Parts: sequence; C-alpha cells; structure tokens
Amino acid sequence: METLLHDILSKIVDHPDSISLTREEDDFTIRINLTAHEDDYPKIIGKNGSTIKALTEILRLYDIKMNKDSQKKIFINAAS
Repeated sequence: METLLHDILSKIVDHPDSISLTREEDDFTIRINLTAHEDDYPKIIGKNGSTIKALTEILRLYDIKMNKDSQKKIFINAAS
C-alpha cells in the first residue's frame, strides 16, 4: 500500500526524494504518516483536500482488492 502511494506521489510532487511514509495499523484503522518537502504539501493536499481525499479512496479500494473482507478505515496524515 505504501509503495502504491509513494509511486503516485512521486509523479505529482516536485521533490519526490523527500517523500517519507510510515504505517501504523490496528484492528480497525490504517494510518499512513506522510512527510514531504514543504513546497509539495499544497499539491499533496489539493484544493479543499481534494487530492488527499482521492488518494485515501484509492488506498481504500486497493485494500479491499487485496483483503476482500477488509473494513478498515484509512487515514493519510500529511505533516511537515
């Protein structure tokens, strides 16, 4: 899942080498903590959060495909 997110992000940001992802998971949630170059956050978040919401939905669909019974909530935390 992190590989998929990293691949997508590296195509839309100006500083792909500065992307760092860590994953925290429990029985009900998957949290992906994202750090990137400060100039890239507007592109990652998007207008009114549209880009990060779309990325979260892509990861949710990917999780369902890989784990048919998955009901986990997915969160992407973008922090500088």
